Amino acid sequence: LKSYGFIITYQSPDRFSIMVEGPAYLVEKLFNTQLGLYKSYNGEIYYAPVNTPKIPSFLSNTLIFGLNNYTSFVAPHIVAGKIINRLFVPNTSSKFYNLYMKKNQLAGSFTYYTPGDFEGAYNVTNIMKYSNKSTIAIIDAYGDPLIYQDVQTFDSMFGLPQANLTVIPIGPYHPSLGVFTGWYVETALDVEAAQSMAPYAHIYLVVASNSANALFEAVDYVVSEDLANVVSMSWGAPENTIALTGFYTSNPLYTEYQFNLGYAYADYYFALGSAEGISFFASSGDEGAYDATPILNGAVLFPSTSPFVTAVGGTSLFVNVTSGYLSYMNSSGTYGYENAWSVSPLYGSSEVGSTGGYSSLIPKPWYQIGVVNGTYRAVPDVAADANPYNGFVEIVMGSTMVIGGTSLASPLWAGVVADIDGYLNTSLGLLNPILYKIYENKTLYDMAFHKITFGYNGYYLATSGYN
Repeated sequence: LKSYGFIITYQSPDRFSIMVEGPAYLVEKLFNTQLGLYKSYNGEIYYAPVNTPKIPSFLSNTLIFGLNNYTSFVAPHIVAGKIINRLFVPNTSSKFYNLYMKKNQLAGSFTYYTPGDFEGAYNVTNIMKYSNKSTIAIIDAYGDPLIYQDVQTFDSMFGLPQANLTVIPIGPYHPSLGVFTGWYVETALDVEAAQSMAPYAHIYLVVASNSANALFEAVDYVVSEDLANVVSMSWGAPENTIALTGFYTSNPLYTEYQFNLGYAYADYYFALGSAEGISFFASSGDEGAYDATPILNGAVLFPSTSPFVTAVGGTSLFVNVTSGYLSYMNSSGTYGYENAWSVSPLYGSSEVGSTGGYSSLIPKPWYQIGVVNGTYRAVPDVAADANPYNGFVEIVMGSTMVIGGTSLASPLWAGVVADIDGYLNTSLGLLNPILYKIYENKTLYDMAFHKITFGYNGYYLATSGYN
């Protein structure tokens, strides 16, 4: 590839894959194709081959991906606003503000929580000290150029120990791109939420150089290096679009199904990581049952639908404050009540709420048999606070923000499991079989979980059974 003019930007630890870059004309020449620019249904511009690429003989029996960027993974978070001098200032560029609150001249009622509130509400105060035996890998794209400063400010503000944080780039590292793409908010949120639950864990921030194929490489890296015992992935793409991520192969056994190879590639590493004892968590999404797609079929997000990943949905959490004041950001509390993070006209859209439903590709895994209806994988498996009206206080680029979304819920769960791993002095690995066994035992379930019986995500209603 170097002889063709390409630059090698990354090689995986297992030496199974490399990332290269070069101008478009070199790509077109190597794969005997042309790259065209197209506009998607929602107006986004993307590139893709105008005809099926021809893989040269020296790359036969390999997977080629990254030849189009039609499907980039998105980070499901919602910025509710900023806190300036203890006053909440709504984010006037947000969807629900412009479409409903501004139009109808309504005031918003926002509650925001800090680490002390979450620690008490989710009952980890007495086991957080064991997180020093655990490691958490946060997989994000692009990064936050001020991540170390942001986390240091966050720790100082809320009395947390200095974070044990290591940044690992996958490919070229240009965190300033995180500002232009919005991933800087996601990056700071993930690290700070995970540390809130597991303040002594070693956190590896694995930063992919783009929000498409490089995220697959990041998963490969974490598993190949056996980097951490818990992984949080606050990103995803609807199943009905991820198959267009541009996987190609010349292997005749797979060419007919090459558009589905993205699933196979990722699931190989999720399965391998589970065997190593790694627990994977992924956000289920923030846009209700349809997740910005016109039909239910294929609307749920991958990688949350992987059978080797614990899908994390969203709730609205209400904390009983036992000391301090929420508005002063010095409160702590205990669990009060939760309902499903539901669609609401306050968001100005019927597609803002916890994403959940059934996979259109992944069969029902063994641990869901007898628990959920249908023959396909159901998500989510668990949930945590995600409603931006009950958001999380984070520090990003030096500003104090309030943020919600299942991007918050995933690292919260990752931190909780890091505490449990440390307490048990083990790595639980794939958590789902354990979760569903607990669900089937009422005594254990009532001891371990809070039952969610109220809520609506645009199609599915919360009930006393599986939601």
